[in-house]
Parts: sequence; C-alpha cells; structure tokens
Amino acid sequence: MTKSILPMEEARRRGADMFFWDKYSDRVRVVEVPGFSTELCGGCHVPRTGEIGAFKIVSDRSLAAGVRRLEAVTSLGAVELLKSDEEALNRLSAAAQAPRETLLDRWEEREERLKTLEREVASLKMKLASGDSGNEGESEEIEGVRVVTRLVPGLSIPELRNLSDTLRSRVKSGVVLVGTSREGKTSVVAAVTPDLVERVPASRVAARIGQALGGSGGGKPDLAQAGGKREDLLSEGLRAGREAVREILAA
Repeated sequence: MTKSILPMEEARRRGADMFFWDKYSDRVRVVEVPGFSTELCGGCHVPRTGEIGAFKIVSDRSLAAGVRRLEAVTSLGAVELLKSDEEALNRLSAAAQAPRETLLDRWEEREERLKTLEREVASLKMKLASGDSGNEGESEEIEGVRVVTRLVPGLSIPELRNLSDTLRSRVKSGVVLVGTSREGKTSVVAAVTPDLVERVPASRVAARIGQALGGSGGGKPDLAQAGGKREDLLSEGLRAGREAVREILAA
C-alpha cells in the first residue's frame, strides 16, 4: 500500500475513487493498494490490517441509492462488545432456564403462549363486558327508541367495536353507546340498528359525543366513533349521546 499527497487533478488522472466530492481541498491524500483500489483518503489509515485486530460490524444501513454506511468496533472495543454480548446471553439463558443454543426456540414458544393468553383474556373481557346473563347494559326508551349505554374501562378500539356489535345484535332495534378509557384517552362507539339509521344516524350522535369529550366524532350512519383525552368526561359523553338521540328524534 502506498500513500501520496497529490494535486486534485493528478489524483483524477490516476482514476482515484472520490466518495466525498465536496469535502476535498486542492491537494489530496491518495491511498493505493496495487491491483485492488486507488482512492482519496476519507479518514484514518493503518499500514496493515493486523494493526486493527478484532473487527466487528455493529451497524449496516442504507444512506442513499447504492450507498451504505457500515459502523464497526475494533481492537479492544470489539473484545469488550463480545464480552458484553456473552454476559447478556448467559443472563438470558439463566432467566429462560434453557441452554443458549435453544434460546430462540424458547422465545418463540413463549411468544406463542403469550398470544394465546392475550386472546383468552380478550375473550373473557368481552364476555364480562357484554354480560352472559343477557343484560345488555343500562337501557332507556327515548321517543319509542331503545337506547343502551355501557361503560367498560380498559378496552381497545377493536374490542369496543366488537362489544357494540354484540349489544346491537341483542337489542334488535335501537341505539347502542359503549365507552371506554385507556392510557389517558376516551373512546365511545355509537351503533344503530339497520331500521333506525335514517332516523338516528350514528355519525350525528358521535359528533355530539365528541364535543362533550373535548375531542371529535364521526363515522357512518350505522357505526360511528368519538374520542377525547379526558377520562373524567366519559360519563358526560355518554349522557350527551343520549341527549343527542332525544334531540334528533324530536326534530
């Protein structure tokens, strides 16, 4: 390997690779490995690769089309990284009570078991929320239309929608309002049976609920959703939904 200081034009005539076009001065340092590469110096160099010692790539990412950035640790830094990785593997092996070579299989088994338990918990939550006794929730008749409300903390949006579908199918004819609070946010789903979507559009009810929650609401005539960021307004949101139904029917 040879290194030389040359004018930029001379380096170009030699066909040196230039990776950082706008960062070179009029005189440049050219590094040449005969039969392999000739390029402008982009940083530190060593006389021979043996001086680098251990070499471990820790990052490989794309910066642009055809350009990648590799980051690595070398020498004692690589040894320290390998030592740290070894200690982490030993701790994981002890925690999982499994040999290191089976850690991936054990992880996948636990992930699958966790998913199964989550599905079972979600199913139980829905059963408790919908009521196995046939009690659909608080029910009120407004202008001849049955309005059912239910407040169930801790549900996700998909779970809330599933609950509204379950209660709506039980009601047969009416309006269902179900609300939940989770991680500092409130959500209410308004569901209307097919025979009432023209008289009481769920989107109009959800819009009123959204105002009461300090947020917004909207959707389709048969199913709509409202949300806000204040859990203390959830009960008020459900009351606003009932009042919205009353006003729409009275109009």
